[in-house]
Amino acid sequence: MNDKIAQFLSVAFHPLLMPTYLLATLFFLSPEVIPGLQAYQSTNNEALIQIGFKENLLFLIFLSTFLMPSSLIYYLYKIKIINSLKMEDLPSRRIPYLTTFLLYLFFGLFVKYKLPVLNEISLFILSISACLFAVLIISFFWKISAHTIGIGGALGLFLAIYFKKGADQLFIPILISIVLVGLVSAARLKLNAHSPMQVIVGFGLGLSISVSSIYLYL
Repeated sequence: MNDKIAQFLSVAFHPLLMPTYLLATLFFLSPEVIPGLQAYQSTNNEALIQIGFKENLLFLIFLSTFLMPSSLIYYLYKIKIINSLKMEDLPSRRIPYLTTFLLYLFFGLFVKYKLPVLNEISLFILSISACLFAVLIISFFWKISAHTIGIGGALGLFLAIYFKKGADQLFIPILISIVLVGLVSAARLKLNAHSPMQVIVGFGLGLSISVSSIYLYL
């Protein structure tokens, strides 16, 4: 793997993009996992909301979990609170992780209490919030791979839903996720962004938190 491919993989599978990828997969391949999607559409009489409801909801998720936190991180960089958008050193990671955690927590709780029919979505977002909180705490004394936490968390959610709900449609996404775990891990190592242990621990943390969340609360 050369540096350009490693950089592409790191950008394409940035941790902040994982919620959008994850929920897009569930929305269009295994929507029965989120029964509230159909229930909300069938009980809502506004045609504009019903048309493209999944797409509109997915855009809201993209806005809340990628555009807002990434814009905030860029703002922190512009006002020199962090010295690099890559956040390579521990001090530059803490404030972005804290603000991102708070944004995810707020969005997860908003869906939980304002759109309770979509409770499964709030569970997924809050599970990711738990991963972010763990990364925030760890960042006070050690650098861990957020990329492998993200891809490990996605794989864990797919696996847990597949086995607990019998969602056979997720078999191919699971295989793709396993391949991506290897590729993203290799990319982070190729770029010297992390040590092998940081990559492995990140993957294990994301996987364990997501699997636990599904088995305990879904």
